[in-house]
Amino acid sequence: MEFVPFAEKYAKEWDGFCIENDLASLWHATFFMKIVLNRRSYIRSENHSFFIKDSKEILAIVPLTVDRNTVESDSGTEMNYGGFNVPMPVVSKNLKAKGRDKVLKGIYKEIDSIAELNDVYRLNIMIPLEFDYRTSHNYNNILVEFGFHDYRQNTQILKLSVSEESIWCGLSNNHKRSIKKGQKYLNFRLFTGENISENIIELFKSFYFEAAGKITHPDTFFGVLYDIIKNNYGVLGQALYRGKVVGYMFNVFFKDRAFYLLGANLRGFDVCPIAHLLHWELIKYLKKIGILSYELGLQQFRSTIYEQPTKKELSISRFKKGFGGETMPVYIGEKFYSKDYFKKTWEKRIQGYLNDNNILLKNKLNN
Repeated sequence: MEFVPFAEKYAKEWDGFCIENDLASLWHATFFMKIVLNRRSYIRSENHSFFIKDSKEILAIVPLTVDRNTVESDSGTEMNYGGFNVPMPVVSKNLKAKGRDKVLKGIYKEIDSIAELNDVYRLNIMIPLEFDYRTSHNYNNILVEFGFHDYRQNTQILKLSVSEESIWCGLSNNHKRSIKKGQKYLNFRLFTGENISENIIELFKSFYFEAAGKITHPDTFFGVLYDIIKNNYGVLGQALYRGKVVGYMFNVFFKDRAFYLLGANLRGFDVCPIAHLLHWELIKYLKKIGILSYELGLQQFRSTIYEQPTKKELSISRFKKGFGGETMPVYIGEKFYSKDYFKKTWEKRIQGYLNDNNILLKNKLNN
């Protein structure tokens, strides 16, 4: 087996492998790798992705980044794919069980070596299963077999293989009302590879920063988004009120799966909801071009030992859930390379959980 570091000259070969293997998704594609490497101004992500070859055949691909937070001084160096979680390595479908196990053991040994060389404190890997595979298999977190701790998050996935009428019926009544009101007041524009321009992306960038009230991404990130649309891996939706832009939404897609990446609305606009209409119009477009599933993203319901969502984050989850679909598990494996960082991380988690559940715990004690 030969371990080959990823380089841009291998991008076509890498993506070709992804297309041929069912468990490879948009998280593994090279365009998403570029999103990760340019996503945050305060995270310096280095690409340590590699693939394994035997002669001329690719046996596996391994997306991997080393991420250093340049703002939070107490954050150690991690492998977390720019904050998304590293997608699980994909092994060739041509390998039999024995060969697959040998390759996977070699992969995780190599990852451990990279972690040691770069003084990494923690690694998070997720299993981003495709919709049909999630629903037709009794899957488990196989990462525990390779020394990872098991935990999971949830994501909301909308099935687009059914009729538009069925998708509409799955929306909450509030979302239906919001979309209808948006249709009354707003105009919708779609930017694809056929009509996107660098000027449109610049306008989107300026709007996004103004809506956020700060610079959230480096300029290179928006250059990546432009290339993604030009290469037909993404689409940008725009909402206008009386000719003025009031909202944007950006989705990426690969093979038959789409993912909501980011969006922004005009601050203080209260004529009608904006994001509801943008999502709905993009859902219809994605269905039209043959996308079978649309992942809206993280679903959070309450505090857990792993995370304590804010009221805003819980509200965002309810908004996503209003589009229907199914809440699906995302299996995650976590590995610590530092005892001190493990202790600090878990102390922070426990304290955060106790703080969020303080009233509940007091009530139980009093009873």
